[in-house]
Amino acid sequence: MDGYTVQRLGSHTQNGTLSSAVTLTPPSGADILQIQPLTQNVRIVFDGSTPDATTGFQLTAGTIYFIDVGQDYSIKLIEETASASVEYQWGQRKRDNDA
Repeated sequence: MDGYTVQRLGSHTQNGTLSSAVTLTPPSGADILQIQPLTQNVRIVFDGSTPDATTGFQLTAGTIYFIDVGQDYSIKLIEETASASVEYQWGQRKRDNDA
């Protein structure tokens, strides 16, 4: 079985303005999202619906997540409680034996 590495796409981003839903748009070629809520839990959806404090997948503060994404995903996130912030980085998988 072949392994893979992740090539970074775009810049490492921090967002501390999550009181209303924020849209994350994958750059061309992205197939993975690395994201970490820093201080408070956040909610994330992938279908373009609008998350709220109780709707969407819960991402727990302090945990780093690696999420597979497709170019057709419409990703939105929002804080569960005030003062949440996240850091994230898009990436693209490369098979270890690819040039």
